Amino acid sequence: MQVQQNRMRITTDDGVATVWIGGGAEFHFDDLCEFARQLVDLQKIPALDLIVVRADSDPQTPSIWQARPVLIQPDDSAALRFARRGTEFLNALRNSVVPTLAFIEGACTGLGLELALACDERFGVSGATATYGFGSAPTPWGGKKRARELFGQRTSNVLSKSQITARQARQARVLDRVCCQRRAKIDLQSWIDYRRQFPIKKRGLRWWVPSLDRQQVAEREVFRRAALAGVYDPLPAIVESINPYQPVSNVALVGEYPHWPILAREWCLSGVNVQCVGFELPAMTAAMQSGRVTPLEASQANERLWIVPDAVALQPANLVFLDEQSASMAVMLERDLAARTLLVLPESFARRLCDFAVHPQRVVGFHWQSDGYELSGNDSTTQQLSIWLEQLGVPHTVCTRDTDLYGLVDATPLDIGYDGATATRPIGASRATPTRLHTD
Repeated sequence: MQVQQNRMRITTDDGVATVWIGGGAEFHFDDLCEFARQLVDLQKIPALDLIVVRADSDPQTPSIWQARPVLIQPDDSAALRFARRGTEFLNALRNSVVPTLAFIEGACTGLGLELALACDERFGVSGATATYGFGSAPTPWGGKKRARELFGQRTSNVLSKSQITARQARQARVLDRVCCQRRAKIDLQSWIDYRRQFPIKKRGLRWWVPSLDRQQVAEREVFRRAALAGVYDPLPAIVESINPYQPVSNVALVGEYPHWPILAREWCLSGVNVQCVGFELPAMTAAMQSGRVTPLEASQANERLWIVPDAVALQPANLVFLDEQSASMAVMLERDLAARTLLVLPESFARRLCDFAVHPQRVVGFHWQSDGYELSGNDSTTQQLSIWLEQLGVPHTVCTRDTDLYGLVDATPLDIGYDGATATRPIGASRATPTRLHTD
């Protein structure tokens, strides 16, 4: 039997009800009310042995385990109502007569982690993107209090201050079971069959839990202040221009910039083909030692790394990064790359290139700071690059700037790769070759 709702659908099979929750980065108060209503209805199904909560979204869409709260009218009353209603819902889920199991694929942060901790058990799938932690955003539903109640102060602090892998979460008892991606369906079904024979035992509250109520009030106050500051406003819509929202499948990194191997490793672990020009392939040793990936998954990731002799031999890509030494090739590449390819290069070179580019709206400049990347460029392209970096967990800030507002710079075409001395892009000019490029 299947029941379809706005954001969720429920399937039942032989005493097990699976709640499939649709994806999306935003989580509204109406979604919360819908979940609460469906939980009440699930309790009424006769002979129900287990409720499984899992995401229902494609790999390129943020799942419920990564959702962020959104308040349409961020004020005191809306923030308080969202926090109280969410706390009531999680308490009802925690005290459900029918045992509950959270099946988690990918990252589990913020509201998603709060929802997972309210279930009786948590089954996680390990992988390159499988991280667990509350992050920097306040927890409106008392998630840190619940973590301290379940695992103690030390684990609660780890979840609050850092992100841990799925296998590290298993060692900390945050996850009750973990498996690799290729065995997820088999292991989940085996665990469900096991739990139908040996039901989950409800965990009683510890004697010192009431003393944590003050901590929950403090969490709500931090959430209220963040809501009033506009942190939980709806996300701005991405303007579809030269590069609409699309998944990245092929990335090229050119040069010897020290952060290229890190980005190459993260993208290939996420299933993206990476072309490497001018630097050594990243090692997967640390990822395997932390239990983030298995040796087989690391071997499969290495197969997605390609060594390319030079930038002229690059294959079609969604995204091309250039460092300062290779930025002189930007014009040559920009004229040959497909129109929907983002070209990312240091800020000063990006400003110059926008005056001569065939498609200036797909040029993005970056500046590396101690706390991550600072991006600037056309609205839609910068937002697109931000989405791709966010999927990797790369720290960055967006300084959106229209390419028309870059202003004049004291640069000639030769400074950025064109042969000739005119101040405008020559009509019908032949493509510059590496030997003609300015390399100072």
